[in-house]
Amino acid sequence: MLDSSESIFVIGSTGYIGSRVAGMFEAAGRAVTGMSVDDPVHPVDLAADEPLASCPFGEGDLVVFAAAVSGPDQCANDREACWRVNVEGTSKVVGQAIGAGARVLFFSSDAVFPPDEGVAYDEESARGPAFAYGEMKAEVERRFEGSPLFKALRLSYVASDHDRFVGYLRGCAARGEEAEVFHPFYRSATTLSDVLASVSWLAGNWGAYPHAYLHVCGPELVSRVRMADEVLRMRAFPGLRYRIAAPPEGFFDHRPEVAQIKSIYAADYRVYDAGESFTSKFQREMKGIER
Repeated sequence: MLDSSESIFVIGSTGYIGSRVAGMFEAAGRAVTGMSVDDPVHPVDLAADEPLASCPFGEGDLVVFAAAVSGPDQCANDREACWRVNVEGTSKVVGQAIGAGARVLFFSSDAVFPPDEGVAYDEESARGPAFAYGEMKAEVERRFEGSPLFKALRLSYVASDHDRFVGYLRGCAARGEEAEVFHPFYRSATTLSDVLASVSWLAGNWGAYPHAYLHVCGPELVSRVRMADEVLRMRAFPGLRYRIAAPPEGFFDHRPEVAQIKSIYAADYRVYDAGESFTSKFQREMKGIER
């Protein structure tokens, strides 16, 4: 973990992952400055010409950058506005943090690689985004790679008891509705626990990890159908029913059917257990809501 004299900032601290990152550091007894567009003390508006009213970062601080417009359809259909947030505003804040001597841990995506079924991209693979969201993440990476104060976690789908898909299943079960599960739709799904483990490890081992990128992913491709079956097997949501459905026309215009990545460094540095199956990790992740 970080030295106690270093400050921690989480940009996007009200979001799905950012809120858990902030909570992890707070549970370890660290003071965390959460930053979001609605924060009254340190507001950050990535759509503004000047996202920060003043620069709160200092030398040695850790800035975890978890904010973004992440919807692939929104990024494609409103490209100019999303580029303003995901690239220009983001780059200004990252640049200010690095200029102040702070370290920036940027949340990137498997979308920086081209869709290519059968190919698992690792940390040394060449970028080649095919969709708007991936292009935006890749551009931020490109602007700051080479700086020792910039590292990126490239995330696959992050499953947990509160991810979007599990939340959809929960809602359908509560309303007595049959869930519609798109298939085919595959990712090298990981869990929130592995993301938090990666953030914590890099916070305390920044200099010991010489690489710019770390992939946080599972060892296998996981479909949404498999995730739904795992939820059913655990009886997490009584009354859950689902049917398999083909994605609607145009669904894959802005996202790949298959996105496969792997890590060639996670196991070597013991960041997280890169070989453990998705099933066992997902079961642990869901235990808090099992019935």
